[in-house]
Amino acid sequence: MARILAIVLLLAQAGTTKTLPATDVKAADIQATVKEEIAKNVTDIPIRTVDAGGHNVGIAVVHRGKGTNLTGMASHDKVSEVYYVVEGSGTFVT
Repeated sequence: MARILAIVLLLAQAGTTKTLPATDVKAADIQATVKEEIAKNVTDIPIRTVDAGGHNVGIAVVHRGKGTNLTGMASHDKVSEVYYVVEGSGTFVT
């Protein structure tokens, strides 16, 4: 019984870390950014970068029109990225 109590107390203490607020990116923001990219003829516009407890999470819109053949890649050491593919296809290499 003492072991169970010790485990419960350890788990309770581990749960006292500071929680960070959620970040929402609305579909309207994404669509507006896509339109901006097309108008400016650019392929990548950041929407927001969020501090996730000492690590950054980048939220951006990458638009590559039909027939675009980019040979480069993006690589980030200190930022995680979130992708939501709305159309087309591609290959992620991790």
